[in-house]
Amino acid sequence: MVSDTLQSFIRGADSAQTFEIGGGRLTFLVNSEDTHGAYAAILYEVPPQFPGPVAHVHHKMTEVFFVTEGELTIHLREGKNVLGAGEVAFVAPGTAHKFSNPTDKSTKVLVMMNPGGMENYFRELVAYIKTIDEWPPKDPTELNNIMAKYDQEVVFDMPFA
Repeated sequence: MVSDTLQSFIRGADSAQTFEIGGGRLTFLVNSEDTHGAYAAILYEVPPQFPGPVAHVHHKMTEVFFVTEGELTIHLREGKNVLGAGEVAFVAPGTAHKFSNPTDKSTKVLVMMNPGGMENYFRELVAYIKTIDEWPPKDPTELNNIMAKYDQEVVFDMPFA
């Protein structure tokens, strides 16, 4: 059946779905729907002085962060690494991590995920943020539920260098 096979496609960033969140821009280049859930790829324009998400771990998902412009700081339990354009971080399942952009310039990062689905987390997160009065929320229960739904668990004991 054609519907069960992957279909090749070309999609420019100008025709991909884009969301603004936390001062940054997420462009969904490859959606899990395009790949039967196998992959997703997001171009993330990370704003200057962005502290990043909370430290978290994915139990099933692998992430690859490829910096195309600027610098991105990747925090792993083992320490902090600053990536420049052309450098990559491979984050295996079970690895506690977070990222940030402490510089005064915007950073562009291609984030590739296997399996896909994380782009749906961002869609749901954007919708959730529109329903609350302040960030971060006083009661993180709903946010934690959304994160858990997309293979994310907050890590509270992660030291940062």
